[in-house]
Amino acid sequence: MSILFFIPARKNSKGINADPKFVEAFTGMDTTWKKGQELQKEREEITNKPDFGLAQEKAEEDWRSLQEDKQFATTEEELQKYFSKNIKIPNPKTDGDKYPDWGEWIDGDKKEYDKFIAQQTKFADAAQDYYKNTYKPATDKLLAYQATLKKEGNKVVGTKEQIAKFKELKTAYDNAGNEYYRLEYLQVKPMEEAGALLSAFIEDYDRRMAIWKPYTDELNKVYSEISDIFDMLIDEAYTKYLNTLGDEDSDGNTVYVNGGDYTDEKGKTYSGYGTFYKDIDARIEENNKLQDQYFNTFDSFGFRYLAETIDPFLVNKQFKGGIIDWTPGKKGTGNIPGGYRSDGAQSRPKPRGSSYGGFDPSFVGSGGGRNDRRNDRRGTAFQESNLYERLKNKSFFNPDDIKPEFPENPPPKLDPKTGMHPEYGKKAKRYGKLDPISANSMPPTGDPEIDAVVNKQKTINKIKKMARNK
Repeated sequence: MSILFFIPARKNSKGINADPKFVEAFTGMDTTWKKGQELQKEREEITNKPDFGLAQEKAEEDWRSLQEDKQFATTEEELQKYFSKNIKIPNPKTDGDKYPDWGEWIDGDKKEYDKFIAQQTKFADAAQDYYKNTYKPATDKLLAYQATLKKEGNKVVGTKEQIAKFKELKTAYDNAGNEYYRLEYLQVKPMEEAGALLSAFIEDYDRRMAIWKPYTDELNKVYSEISDIFDMLIDEAYTKYLNTLGDEDSDGNTVYVNGGDYTDEKGKTYSGYGTFYKDIDARIEENNKLQDQYFNTFDSFGFRYLAETIDPFLVNKQFKGGIIDWTPGKKGTGNIPGGYRSDGAQSRPKPRGSSYGGFDPSFVGSGGGRNDRRNDRRGTAFQESNLYERLKNKSFFNPDDIKPEFPENPPPKLDPKTGMHPEYGKKAKRYGKLDPISANSMPPTGDPEIDAVVNKQKTINKIKKMARNK
């Protein structure tokens, strides 16, 4: 048991003489500590209130509800309700032309088109291989041999044998060229067939699109207008939702805008976390300030004042009662360095009486230890006059035991752009488990890491891709 808890209960005991400010500070530290424990328990019990966390719950509910409303409001059937009166909605059953879709090309003529393209590719590869392995070598040989012959105008001259070899190389060159151009020409037909199929589809696609264009233009215009309105409302709702979660300041404390309160569209306000904790946190802060004041007052008196004032009250009581002799039999001269004088085998320890007036700092917080102190001082009578020497020689701790502690890993370098810790302000992990609706509707935040995490969870692009590949 600490002396700090022993003294307040006995502060009015007869015989103690201390400065009233010291007594007030001494007892105040204990009172404020107990009060702090009560306040902390009261703070922990706030989470059990039925409406605790309701602001966050309602804010998230309204935010997600807006996303669902947007999804419904931007369906084609709902968008048509806001069309201008002069816009006709084409009816394939009566107009005979359904909305053009590239899926028709994929499921239809594209298969035949791919066959023609594969055939053309085959002929192109064959022509390229022939050029590389036959036509080009024949050309190079002819030109190289021609360079060794003399020229007269546009003709080459030489011996009969030289001219015969030249003609032989020229013939090989001409034959290779004819075959190469034949292979090249084989590509023309499949290319024309493939081009005809694609051109026919595009022509029909453009014709039908011209019929549907006024409708699609109006559809896109209305969608953009309604989508922009919903996006603005969703952004506002999302900001309000984030406000209920709070944010961390530079000291790592959670701070809230307006206490994290949330007001719904009907005007009903739900108390946020900050509002719930506002009163208790203010009382805790006030108690902490008062505790600091008591400690500063207590500290201003110094430990020597504590020892000289309280120690006599704790130990200056005449020892009463019998004494049991626990001293072992004499085995030496009886003279022990340090002040102990044995008078024989019947030596007895000195009782604690009025002659003992010192204050043992090891008593504070130790829960006792009287036997240890008695054995340490057996046969020695300490007076109040040498209190300072005992306190100075018997410190609470060994300064050599104080050693610096270092983290296992060195701290990272500061970001050269911001001058702050590289992990400061990073909250991308918070968005790692969004549902598809939230991910698809969440606008860019401006933080590349957050946006990258959100984009990986978006499914709208995958849906559009699947629709295009049908």
